[in-house]
Amino acid sequence: MKLKFKYFPEEMVLLLLILVATVLRFCCYSSFSYSNDELSALVRTQFPSFGELIRNGVLTDFHPAGIQIFLYYWTRLFGMSEAVVRLPFVIMGILTIPVAYSIGKHWFNKVTGLFFAAALTFLPFAILFSQIARPYGSGMLFSLIMVLFWTRMLFPNTGRRDVRHLPLAAGLTISASACMYNHYFSGLFAGLVALTGLFYLKKSNRMWYLGSYLVAALLFIPHIPVTLSHFRIGGVGEWLGKPGNNWIWKHIFYLFSQSWFLLIITLVLLSISIIINRKNLNFNKFHLFCGIFFLVPFLIGFFYSRWVNPVLQNTVLLFSSPFLLLFLFSFWKSNWNRTVLIILTIFTLSGICETVIIHPYYRKQHFGEFKDIARKVNEWNIEYGVDQITQVITVNNPFYINYYLKQTGTLYPFAQYDNRGGKDLLELVRIVNNCRTPYFISARTKFVPDEVPLIIGSKFPVIVKQIDYEGLSGITLYARKCPSGETCIKDSALLTVSNHFEGKDLWGMDPGKRITGFLSPGNHAIALDPSTEYGPCYQSVLQDITAWPFNTITIAISGMMADTASDAQIVADLTTSDGKSFAWASGNFNNFLATANPGQVYFVYHLPEGMSGKERLKVYIWNHGLKNVVVDDFTIKFYLK
Repeated sequence: MKLKFKYFPEEMVLLLLILVATVLRFCCYSSFSYSNDELSALVRTQFPSFGELIRNGVLTDFHPAGIQIFLYYWTRLFGMSEAVVRLPFVIMGILTIPVAYSIGKHWFNKVTGLFFAAALTFLPFAILFSQIARPYGSGMLFSLIMVLFWTRMLFPNTGRRDVRHLPLAAGLTISASACMYNHYFSGLFAGLVALTGLFYLKKSNRMWYLGSYLVAALLFIPHIPVTLSHFRIGGVGEWLGKPGNNWIWKHIFYLFSQSWFLLIITLVLLSISIIINRKNLNFNKFHLFCGIFFLVPFLIGFFYSRWVNPVLQNTVLLFSSPFLLLFLFSFWKSNWNRTVLIILTIFTLSGICETVIIHPYYRKQHFGEFKDIARKVNEWNIEYGVDQITQVITVNNPFYINYYLKQTGTLYPFAQYDNRGGKDLLELVRIVNNCRTPYFISARTKFVPDEVPLIIGSKFPVIVKQIDYEGLSGITLYARKCPSGETCIKDSALLTVSNHFEGKDLWGMDPGKRITGFLSPGNHAIALDPSTEYGPCYQSVLQDITAWPFNTITIAISGMMADTASDAQIVADLTTSDGKSFAWASGNFNNFLATANPGQVYFVYHLPEGMSGKERLKVYIWNHGLKNVVVDDFTIKFYLK
């Protein structure tokens, strides 16, 4: 029997989209390294009892307990491999497609539903958070399922009089409860949807509706002490900055993978749908819901972040942001025909091509690397000798790197497992000064202070091998001298300026402040006492420096402090042509020097973007504590990085 076009293709297309989504989500899902957040969740499953899980694995993290409890039992049953841990989240990501289609079909029509489902099939954020074991992909599914049950209860299909409230109420209760236990913002979204529905209640569904959300709220009562504890802790506000006024536009661009092509083609489709249906355009309650569901969580997160505690990130809006996409496709009408099928096909294939080929999703480094760093540590220790290498790493928890080192068969020790600046830098100075090995490995799985390479480079000036994982992590093998047969990486400084205070140019210092007998190659140094607040100062207009244009400078100084209360600083200051300071930063001597012991002090300064070259750069010593401080060998290097 020959199938007629107009009766069947919507369902066929949906099946194809589900198949494509399945391929895109299963592809490589277990091959890339666990992210920092995933490893954080896994390390918090390592408790012998449920009570300890709550006390030490849930209360210490600013997320509801749902996903953590699930991972606790899931890993106990099936293990901790990427393939096993991520599998439920991949499946939930695939299920998002038919649920999204159903919402689009019910709110508007099948065509809108297909475009909505197609966008979620290939957009990178929807793929990525289906491939990692975190509460974002799951929360998106739970939120969409809740909205689907909410819709069917409040706005049943025309002509359906046999609405079965009990299964709808059960589905609404379970999905709303799942949202609350999944993430605080998916819980917030559940509350917003519940409040919106109050304006559309009817006598026939009022008790079922209110009862559904009441039961969901009752199910959350056991979690309330945990939630109160989380809000006392403060969460991500301790490190997350306040959002700027243009944050919403950046978030929208993020949803389209920061791809102008994906954004423009979506806006073109919006324009086509409006032009085709311009005579029959109407704005109904479902358009209003799209706006409310997208904007209100953003506004709450934005003003809470500005006035109380920063919490707003791209990820926390993934539960509500799909409704922006639904709005963009909502003006298509239900006249399904070959032309619309062709447009949908072009849209889907273009999106897949952009995601997979043009901006290669599967070759990008989406998170900090752990697996390959462990592999390189193992390879380099075998190649150069375990007893020939000292190594440090910056990682939130030793478990994160040891998980992958165990897979190599050897747990290599690190002299330092984290470096957050401050006294961690002083500890690294001690490690570098005391080690006697010819090689030194420095690995990072997150941000490290810019001064770390300078500290290591003071004793290990040669870089033998270096791998950077798109700026998110990296590993470097240093050496005291370049091994025979190796091609080592050279310093890329554009210009080096030094003052050893042996000549007449003392960079603005009174010659009476020059002393002899300091531990440097020359005979002289500069001594600052309680009567001298400012030390030597290098200054020049940016464009007069032969290295211009540059964007980074590194400063190294030999120094010694009488006591730690000296609080001496290296300062980098940019001023306008009329002498007004507009970019000022400093580094503290205390982070590098022990009391009364000579050593090296370092500081790295990144120039702000948009420098014209007419600004004046000043680099100087600030004797902030007005104590006795000695400085020598003032060296500045200029880089374009």
